[in-house]
Amino acid sequence: MNRARPNTLPAAYNEGFSLVELLVAIGIMGLISAVTLAQYFSAERKFAHETITEEIVLGIREAQVYGLGSREAAPGDFDIPYGIAFSTAAPRTFILFRDSNGDDQYSDGFGSCAVSGECVQRTVFNDNRYRINALCTTAQTESCILSELHLTYRRPSPHARIAGAPTATSSRIELRSQTGEITSIIVTRPGAVFGDR
Repeated sequence: MNRARPNTLPAAYNEGFSLVELLVAIGIMGLISAVTLAQYFSAERKFAHETITEEIVLGIREAQVYGLGSREAAPGDFDIPYGIAFSTAAPRTFILFRDSNGDDQYSDGFGSCAVSGECVQRTVFNDNRYRINALCTTAQTESCILSELHLTYRRPSPHARIAGAPTATSSRIELRSQTGEITSIIVTRPGAVFGDR
């Protein structure tokens, strides 16, 4: 006598998944993973590029605030201009400096930051995929032949002083990634600073 047990499934339901069903499920999971990873790496690159752009913009703003504010450069001396310097020879570095000799330029060199000199802070990009590609000034037309760009701010004017370019209305720092993405940071003579992608 062959009795079926109650509450059991028929034999057709006990066979499990077929190989085709498993391959389709794995393929769908792989496709979803590939799309997600591609989006992640794209977003990570974009975030890193924006972070470096903002780091430079904040450095320029810091030089402007120090130059316009009352930061004491030496005991009792509040009138020293502050600036920021860039160099294509040191494409991952910028220097926040006090212009103690009044020449509107950073004079200590980009390789180090001596406490006793003009250097206040030396910043090196954490991400070596990005570098300063070009330094430009604009008078009537843009010129990108500079190897160094020095911007200074002197009390009480918020205007940027662009060393070596007295007629320039703006300057531009061009960043380039290893993948070819280009971002520009523009500083206008009246003091506006913004990133342009």
